[in-house]
Amino acid sequence: MELQGEIEAVHDFLQAWLGGDPTLDEAAWRNFENVIGPKFTIISPNGEATERVPLMMQIKAARGARGLNFRIWTKNHNLHYADDRVCVGTYEEWQSDDDEPTARRSTVVFARASGLPRGLVWMHLHETWMTTDS
Repeated sequence: MELQGEIEAVHDFLQAWLGGDPTLDEAAWRNFENVIGPKFTIISPNGEATERVPLMMQIKAARGARGLNFRIWTKNHNLHYADDRVCVGTYEEWQSDDDEPTARRSTVVFARASGLPRGLVWMHLHETWMTTDS
């Protein structure tokens, strides 16, 4: 499923970037930038909305900030709507630094975009905290 593949690819990149993987280069960063839409907005589990430019600056500056034990993974991917222009899906995002994991339920809106590896560009993401015993 293209939706699941795109979600997993971005989170794999974020794990490597935030964990400080030395094999990532500028090309890896550009590939990540290319799939985040120009008007992208994320609403964090705390309710804070952040637009693309400040978010990308935060992520770029946070390279290696979480350390090599940082893990991020997704599961329970669901496609809720798709047509020739957009896709809407949900998934769970889990994070751990070898401590108790945190979890959030996410709703994502993608636009279809030719020329990208999975043909999707991230337009909007809304995250909500969830308990880790789910």
